[in-house]
Order: sequence, then structure tokens, then C-alpha cells
Amino acid sequence: EERVAASELSRVTEDLLSRMTKVVEASQEADEMKKDPIQGPILGFHRMAVTAKLRILGEDKAGWMLIGGSFLLGAVLASFFLLEIFTSWRCRLSS
Repeated sequence: EERVAASELSRVTEDLLSRMTKVVEASQEADEMKKDPIQGPILGFHRMAVTAKLRILGEDKAGWMLIGGSFLLGAVLASFFLLEIFTSWRCRLSS
């Protein structure tokens, strides 16, 4: 029983320590964000979840243009990559 209680106590203290460490780190980051008015919002945006970032981008026309442009750029780069593979293998694109 004592071993079980000791292991449980050890687990609880480790959990408490990790939570306290997270709180301290978050408060230090909040202080850093308040010091610099330009970097604060940028750091906050970088710490957001990807779904929240996409929701923010999806609300604006500029966001949709950014997403569409990224898609088109990726498609163009993939096409160049495939074209390079076909030319290096000396294959011909015949219809």
C-alpha cells in the first residue's frame, strides 16, 4: 500500500509541477507580449492553433486570395517537379 501511495504522490507532484511550469511560462510570455506592441500580436498569432488561423484567414477576401495563391503556387511547383522528372528520365509527354 505504501508503494502505491508513494507512486501516486509522485505522479501527482509531477503533474502539479508541469502545470505550474506552464503557468509561469505563459505569464512570462504575456509580459514579453506587453513590452513590445509590434511583436505581441505576431507572437500571439504564431501560438494560435492552425484551425483558428485558417478561420481568421477565411473571413477576409485577402485571406482567400492568400490561400488560393498558395494553392496555385504549390500546383505550379509540383508541375515543374513532375516535368523535371519526366525530362530526366527522357520520357515524352505524348497524348
